[in-house]
Amino acid sequence: MNTSIEKNSEAFLFNKSHINEINRICVPLFNNFNLTHFGFLRYMPDGSYLAISNDIKWAEIHLKNDYASSQYFAEEVCSIAKDTYYASLWPTFCPADRTLDALYNYGIWHGLNVVQPSAEFVDVYYFATNRENHQIASLYLNHSDLIKRFITYFKNEAKSIIQTAKPENHAYSEVYNKVFQSKIDNNDDKTSVENFIKETEIKKFKISDFPSLSAREVQCMTLLSSGRTMKEIAKCFDLSPRTIESYVNNLKNKLGCVSKSDIIKIYEQSELKNLNICKNNN
Repeated sequence: MNTSIEKNSEAFLFNKSHINEINRICVPLFNNFNLTHFGFLRYMPDGSYLAISNDIKWAEIHLKNDYASSQYFAEEVCSIAKDTYYASLWPTFCPADRTLDALYNYGIWHGLNVVQPSAEFVDVYYFATNRENHQIASLYLNHSDLIKRFITYFKNEAKSIIQTAKPENHAYSEVYNKVFQSKIDNNDDKTSVENFIKETEIKKFKISDFPSLSAREVQCMTLLSSGRTMKEIAKCFDLSPRTIESYVNNLKNKLGCVSKSDIIKIYEQSELKNLNICKNNN
């Protein structure tokens, strides 16, 4: 695919044609908080990407100079597992990264990236302000729920814009193409992770001074904490609800609990929740 300015000019014209609608969507974000910039990027495995920004002048600079080809951002974006939510602050210092230098010199700074990968593409949402606004970090850290809310709002409001984008409206980044390809070539990592989990299987679990718990008892604790009912847990393991009830009663006896909520409380305060005991159960 050609990386010429002519190719990326189609991406710029697409952004420009929707700039009024994009700015309308951003009004609640800018009116209520000291943010000045918002952008959306959808990266495809072949290195092409859809770029939407509320700042059309920056969009032109960004696309004309191929500022999507940032090794720092590319490696971050492509390293996140699919179907997850990942947020990170822009680094205050990253030597030899032309994209961060360009953002700083243009006056876009104190940024937050939110990365949401899926099986087909990786969506990136970025929020930023000017260089003088150091206080914006409190919004990112203390009101992440509002950031998530705006992303949901944007996806709903900009749905028609994103869906009407054609391949010719996409820009292209050789860096992302290489990083995505490297990720595909390293799929053996998944096998290594699976092997590691099998080889480090834990058969007995200890919580403080309580008696040891069996793997099945911990699985029941994990699913109880996720809101599953006895019947749903039984279905996960192809067991009867009565059998699951016996496991729960064992947990009550071993942990000195009166109710299921007591079991859940102990689970949430322990390290068991970090073990992903029931990750593959539906």
